[in-house]
Amino acid sequence: MIVPMPTVGFYRGRGLHRFQPESRVRENVIPALERIFRTDDVGDLLRHLRDYTAPPESRLLAAEKLLAPAEELEAGRRRAVVDVALVKALRAGLDNLLLADPERYGCIFHVSPPDAPQPPLRPAEFRVELIAAQRAAA
Repeated sequence: MIVPMPTVGFYRGRGLHRFQPESRVRENVIPALERIFRTDDVGDLLRHLRDYTAPPESRLLAAEKLLAPAEELEAGRRRAVVDVALVKALRAGLDNLLLADPERYGCIFHVSPPDAPQPPLRPAEFRVELIAAQRAAA
């Protein structure tokens, strides 16, 4: 079941996810969104989408920017520049309340290798709020 992640507002048309401090939105999410808005480089977008430490909101934007031209090319029966299935897999769950990781920002499907940087921890008060929302939506 897909339950869209609740938002607390929008930045340049992009939903800002609930269950995080305003300071994180201001200091991490918005700057990451700005970086992605400014680039069309496929390599940069794919690297950002694969970066589990990046905010889910900016990873979703990177996926959208990668998929839009790829889907247009596929509709015209021409080969896409990116692996559409990979982009969709990396995007999976990032905007689904039921799949949000209560411990860290991101999705429960996205597990970093042990030696890689881990997504930031979600503060306890937001973790409790997220778990309650997930139970209510399930």
